[in-house]
Amino acid sequence: MKFQDSEGPKPYRRFILVISCLTLLSIWAVALYTLKLASSRIERTLTDQQVSAATIVAAQIHDEIESRFKRLNILSTHMKPVMLQSPPAIQAFLNDRTSIGDIFNLGVVVISQKGISIADYPQRPGRIGQDYSKDSFVRQALEQGIQSISRPLISEQAREPIFHMVVPIRDSSNRITGCIMGIVDLNLPNFLDKISRGRFGKASDFLLVSSEYRLVITASDEHRVMEALPPATQAPALDQILNGADGVHDFVNPQGLHVLNASATVAHTGWRVVITTPYDEAFADTTYLRQHTLLGAGLSTLLILFIAAAFIRMQNTATLAFLDPLTQLANRRLLDDRIEQASFAAQRRQERLAAIVLDLDDFKPLNDLHGHAAGDLLLKEAARRLKDCVRAADTVARTGGDEFVVLAAGLDKTAGRAQEQARILAEKIHRRLREPYVLKITQPGAPDQWIEYHCTASLGIALTPGKPLTGTELLQRADSAMYLAKQRGRDRIECFEMTEPPLRSAPPFTEECAG
Repeated sequence: MKFQDSEGPKPYRRFILVISCLTLLSIWAVALYTLKLASSRIERTLTDQQVSAATIVAAQIHDEIESRFKRLNILSTHMKPVMLQSPPAIQAFLNDRTSIGDIFNLGVVVISQKGISIADYPQRPGRIGQDYSKDSFVRQALEQGIQSISRPLISEQAREPIFHMVVPIRDSSNRITGCIMGIVDLNLPNFLDKISRGRFGKASDFLLVSSEYRLVITASDEHRVMEALPPATQAPALDQILNGADGVHDFVNPQGLHVLNASATVAHTGWRVVITTPYDEAFADTTYLRQHTLLGAGLSTLLILFIAAAFIRMQNTATLAFLDPLTQLANRRLLDDRIEQASFAAQRRQERLAAIVLDLDDFKPLNDLHGHAAGDLLLKEAARRLKDCVRAADTVARTGGDEFVVLAAGLDKTAGRAQEQARILAEKIHRRLREPYVLKITQPGAPDQWIEYHCTASLGIALTPGKPLTGTELLQRADSAMYLAKQRGRDRIECFEMTEPPLRSAPPFTEECAG
């Protein structure tokens, strides 16, 4: 790890952040893709089921209607023309066929060629002699010979919703001599009940509507029987259904409820089967899946962020133990570790190390004049300049208030050449630190103040000899050389003489390396 790099994210932070981002991106990409795929599959399955259910119901209603038309046609073929001239004979004929009441809950009525009812079963007061000639469904049977179903309407007698099924009666020459009509009361048990009273989901409703008359014929919700639907153009989605568009339709119904409607046509009737389901119920599984998928992805995100933050905190704690908090340079602990590693590498490669200890000469007056904030700014700027002067393999450390150490590794194995390399580096540092410092002083309640300050440095150099030398001894030698530079007038560079054995009290020095 490169502890000297104090500007921008540390490499380990970038690594953790990149890994965390890639992991989160993968989690969310998989979650959203799976959610989209599963939701699409659920929605497609749901709509297919709804359409299938509507189609099955429409087929069942068609079969029921066809079976009743068939029964009426069988009755009509057994009525001989002479019977229509004798109402008692027709009545007797109907009375012998009591099973007709099982399929038409209001019975059947036989109508003459003039549109007047002449017999009914079961017999009801006021039904004989009633004029049906003005009813379109009766005229279709009498004039065109077409079997038909009437629009649902409210009966004049019982004031109940009813509809009629009519087939013509023909003689042996295929001439129309009358018609027979079955009547169904929608409020009484009828053949539509087993379908309309069924449930197609917890909150789904069944509707049987007349496209021609825009009217609800029957429904699982009794309150909607005979309900008039909105006029054309007011509800475009409803118009699509009534115009014969089978499939699933998503819209807001006349009651203001967002629904999903599946529709199918009842063949040969003009009726439409509609299974309507509240949108929230229809897609409850999708909503449940979405909520839990996003919840899972969110919890995974929080867990990964927590782990990443914990790693960064751990690394920060470890880093702070090795860095100077003000300048973000290596501290004495890291410097000792670097010296030990560099010494081992130098012995193995037969190279030399140089330690350059430097002290800022005019630092204290700046603190006395402008305060410690100004001194901190100068120390930070000095640290930045030092880092600009060294190589990536070198180490810059702050070991005291205004004292710094530069550890230069990988110097030449010969003493003279190594000393020359160290001297060149020291001169570069010396020149750089002598440049004026432009500092911005910020104080609460006062305008910012820019000052220019001149500060020199005293430097001491020590190199490892050919034999092993501890890091402490190397720093002590460089420190002694630095103090000699101070004693000789400051703002200079001194080198520790490697050819002489170090003395405990006053180690020997060269006259002057530079400065």
